[in-house]
Amino acid sequence: MYRVYVRYEMKPGMREDFLSAVAGAGLRQAVLAEKGCRQYDYFRDVDDPDVLLLAELWDSREDQQVHMGQPHMAALPRLKEQYVRQTALECHEL
Repeated sequence: MYRVYVRYEMKPGMREDFLSAVAGAGLRQAVLAEKGCRQYDYFRDVDDPDVLLLAELWDSREDQQVHMGQPHMAALPRLKEQYVRQTALECHEL
């Protein structure tokens, strides 16, 4: 198993807009349909309205790497440019 956490620090006040854009693009459903994806969930920080955590769980690192090249993932960099100030990535082999 391969676990990925992405901590998004949003541009001020943009968290809900980002989540709406992700939902509108159908990204979560598309990712969950990918081979090896077991979890792809966003969590709101209760103390900071500009922080969002993405938790991913994959059968393998290879599955997650294939995921990054999927056509539906092409929308994410554009969304991040518009809504996200910075990201931090943490990965774990389980």
